[in-house]
Amino acid sequence: MATMIAIPRSLYLSCFLTLCLYGVMAVSWVGAQTEPTTPNTTPNTTSSTSDTTPSSSDTTPELTAPASPASPASNVSNVSAPLARGDVPEQVADDAINRWQAQAQGFDLMAFANTEASPAELCQELTVLGQDPRIISSTTVNFDDRRLLDDAGVDPSVLAVSQVRRYSYPARVGEGTVARVEVLLSQQGDLWQSEGVRIRFDDSSLSLPGFFRSNFAGIAFLALTAYLITLLVRPSWFRTLLASSWQVIKTSKGLVIATAVALYGMYVFGSILGTSLPECQLAIATFVGGSLDDIGIMEVLDNNNVAQTAAAITYWNFLQGTLTTTLFPAALLAIPAYLLNLSRFFVLGFALAPVGPQASMLLFHLPVIIIELLAYILVTAGGGIMLGTLAKQGFGSIRLAVRRLLLMLPIAFLLLVIGAWYESIEILWLLPAIMTP
Repeated sequence: MATMIAIPRSLYLSCFLTLCLYGVMAVSWVGAQTEPTTPNTTPNTTSSTSDTTPSSSDTTPELTAPASPASPASNVSNVSAPLARGDVPEQVADDAINRWQAQAQGFDLMAFANTEASPAELCQELTVLGQDPRIISSTTVNFDDRRLLDDAGVDPSVLAVSQVRRYSYPARVGEGTVARVEVLLSQQGDLWQSEGVRIRFDDSSLSLPGFFRSNFAGIAFLALTAYLITLLVRPSWFRTLLASSWQVIKTSKGLVIATAVALYGMYVFGSILGTSLPECQLAIATFVGGSLDDIGIMEVLDNNNVAQTAAAITYWNFLQGTLTTTLFPAALLAIPAYLLNLSRFFVLGFALAPVGPQASMLLFHLPVIIIELLAYILVTAGGGIMLGTLAKQGFGSIRLAVRRLLLMLPIAFLLLVIGAWYESIEILWLLPAIMTP
């Protein structure tokens, strides 16, 4: 399990969620071949101490709109029926973790596919868990060192409650990965109930560097943007690189167009499937939103600084989305990059499907989808161009082939900068202004 955590999170998350979505389609297909029934496909896990309410395996939780990345409540909450409820908050937090882990241990994706369960049942289980069940099951929690965090990080009014508390527990995933398990509780009347449980990893390599959590990141990004504009408006080395990039694209426009059609098409397919399965769209959005919180994007959004948010988005999209999970796989003769991005675009389309409140935001978020995904498409196509060059001219043209791949980076970076500025303005200014009554 420690090895699994070391894999780049965006890559691992895309692969796991794609497997889950294939499981959903398998469940849908099996259900279409049989008479609908309501089998009990999940274990009945109960708590022996506090006054608990039924988990999602006992009842069908009331589903709400998917958590928006900008929503403070999405940091921990899984928008589901509470795992535990009682009058002693510390005991409620302990019981919520126990039931959460018990449900994860009883989760079997293949078992769902081989039963007559509906896709909604599978997705409700995933929504409650919020993370990979295998990671949850392998986590050892130190209940003796429970700590109440001073700042719960959630506005009580968001959850329509009078008070919230967040408890943190030291934990270890697998044999060596240090982590924390956090439980968010809300008070309703005289009782406390769990709003969500989540594992947070202490490995700084899996999150944004501290620099991007400070206001200096915004100042530096403003300076970088001004420098790029200066390079674009007059002859410069950057314009020369962009011209060379455009020449490579024009020379292989057939391949570039085919790549764009395939990847954008996979995004649209995922979006259509997510629209038809709103319960599952909520589950996948919960996973993706939790991943954004893990890397520190939510903390940056809380600063309400457009330039700082744009800097963080550009850094993460370029480092993880472009270099780690697209350029490096593309350098391995292109095929891995195509497979990984087909999976990624499918998951993103599903998670951002226009369901509920997200439907009204689609028009405003469409520029981000087009611009930022185009950056990944061009680098993926660069891998195809590299492979085509080697196929036509042999391995003696390896330098030319690699150069053509690398020439996709300048235009990809520029697209990500433009997309990050728009996305930051959209999330922090545009959408709040539109949604304010």
